Amino acid sequence: MMDEEMEAEPEAEPEAEPEMTFIQPQQAMAQDNEEEDDQLYAKTMNVKDFGNVLTGCCSVPGVDFVILTFDPQGMQLYAKPIESPSIVTAFFNKDMFTEYRVTKQTRRILDKTRLDSLKKKISKEVEFLEISSCTEYSGYTFSGYRIYKTGGKCKFTVNIANIHNPIGVVDLSDVDWAWHLRTSSQKFKDNVDFIDDSNEFIRMTIRSKSMEFQGIRDTGQIGETIDQEAESKIEDKLKFEALFYKKYLKIITSTKDLNRSVNISFNLDNPDTPAYPVHFSYELDQASPQSHFSAYLLPFTTDS
Repeated sequence: MMDEEMEAEPEAEPEAEPEMTFIQPQQAMAQDNEEEDDQLYAKTMNVKDFGNVLTGCCSVPGVDFVILTFDPQGMQLYAKPIESPSIVTAFFNKDMFTEYRVTKQTRRILDKTRLDSLKKKISKEVEFLEISSCTEYSGYTFSGYRIYKTGGKCKFTVNIANIHNPIGVVDLSDVDWAWHLRTSSQKFKDNVDFIDDSNEFIRMTIRSKSMEFQGIRDTGQIGETIDQEAESKIEDKLKFEALFYKKYLKIITSTKDLNRSVNISFNLDNPDTPAYPVHFSYELDQASPQSHFSAYLLPFTTDS
């Protein structure tokens, strides 16, 4: 009997997803007495991607702080308001950096408004970004050069201090999604924007190789409806439907420049299991596809 089981053909593996996280909940708590890696240094030419990731983290409604962690494996960002149906996380593998000198884990809780300001400062004319430990403020120093059309270049530094405020992390690394769909990120943004802001909710429906967006007002009335074809396909008879606050879908649309395609992973409703979030993700690099930006949105229910 055992031999028969061993000889059985293995089940087809689902489409591979980007690596989700290396931070566990017990690791992502700020501690005042935490030892610092005062030699931490990372340099990246992927300034545009870094800025777009900051845009996604800072666009989460109600977020005040972002956890920025460096580990020998790479850099991780995490954002989640205390009461929110959304979690945002991003991971830059160390190969995304031209130089990466990190010997131990260093994590800091940074003010969202300071990161939002940094994002605006590096959005143009910055060829590379250097990140190092700021031991004086127990935070990070971001530096580089702003390039101007005339007058040469100017070196800049931005110090962002650590906030000593313990924040727990919701770990979703053990969640398995049964279904995966890939679709155009530009079309996704255009169609979410097509739904008027007077609609508080958007109902997203996935069928076979298509998606439908339907605006729902707080009165229950249906507003606009629009659909798009997907680049991949799920089972013909399968139908997935979820209701989201429109303001949270804007997290995904604000980061559409990260990749031409957005991956959507989900599970069907099951009365015997708790509600699962829907996983929206962008792959950030082809050589090391574990680098990603992810948004986990819990669909709206009457209990939300």
